[in-house]
Amino acid sequence: MRNIIIFSLVMVILEGVCGAQPTDILGPIENNYVAVQLNNDYYSRVNIGAFNIGTSSLHPTRPNETLTYHYPGSPWSSHTVFNIDSNFYSPYDFGTDSCITLIEPTIPFEICSLSGDSSYIEGGWIIENVRIIQTLQTVYLDDTTGSILIKYSIYNEDSLLHRVGMMLELDLMIASMDRPLIETDCGSYYSETELIYPDMPTYWIASESYPPQIDDLQAIGYLGSYEAVMPDRFLIGQWGAYVSVIWDYTPSFEPYTDIAFLLYWFPITIAPGESTYISTYLGSIIRRSDIIESYMNKPSDFQIHVVPNPFNSSCVIAAPAGAEIEIYDLRGN
Repeated sequence: MRNIIIFSLVMVILEGVCGAQPTDILGPIENNYVAVQLNNDYYSRVNIGAFNIGTSSLHPTRPNETLTYHYPGSPWSSHTVFNIDSNFYSPYDFGTDSCITLIEPTIPFEICSLSGDSSYIEGGWIIENVRIIQTLQTVYLDDTTGSILIKYSIYNEDSLLHRVGMMLELDLMIASMDRPLIETDCGSYYSETELIYPDMPTYWIASESYPPQIDDLQAIGYLGSYEAVMPDRFLIGQWGAYVSVIWDYTPSFEPYTDIAFLLYWFPITIAPGESTYISTYLGSIIRRSDIIESYMNKPSDFQIHVVPNPFNSSCVIAAPAGAEIEIYDLRGN
């Protein structure tokens, strides 16, 4: 049977100028490129802390578009699960038959303003004397990228060791595109894919069309750059399969029609009084037209000639101007 933990509210002092708002939705907060809003519906008391992300009202080319479902509508289709000592906790209601504890925020979510146009939404939970603070902050990563830093700060306030990990499910949608190709520095994916650390990309890009067009809306995520903490497991696949995942999941590797991500950070031991954090980024990027035109003007195929073929210890390889050639031995070195 599902358990429900209801915590008494406590007040904490956060950086910046913060204020609780008596509203079902907190936000959106935004910068010039990206925006985020959070479910704060204490009436339904389910999935408080869920968020979705879109382009901001200030976006130079595509304002108020969806990056995760169904911004600017209410957030509900993404979820988090906290794994503490092999017990599972989530603000998402998996139903009465699930072996997970439903939690509500101990620390109320608030919007906090910083100097400039950077703001963040922050709040969280205390579970088994482990304090987990979720922070959603608007940041700039370069002059063409605005992103949301998704961060979970974890503090062991107990006198005992605890092993803590988490899973984050993100329901991706680029404008109206529910089935984008995912491009990474490790390859491109159009079917369910499982990536395990250390064979993990540092970033991913999703476009509303393929090949990418100059005016495409694009989402970009950073898994191992800037302040991001590389996940231990990254799955790209079908939202209908991922929405009910608590922790264990076996991929089918079938093509997806409604994309979502599962990101796992496996449990680590946190000593009493110690802390750690988990973080990733999701935002919008304006791809430069010269890069797009270079990509679109690439030949679909070309030929190279090797003399002699097969070759021995030396050979001459003739290839078109500008082509990049990589050579491997039979072991892939």
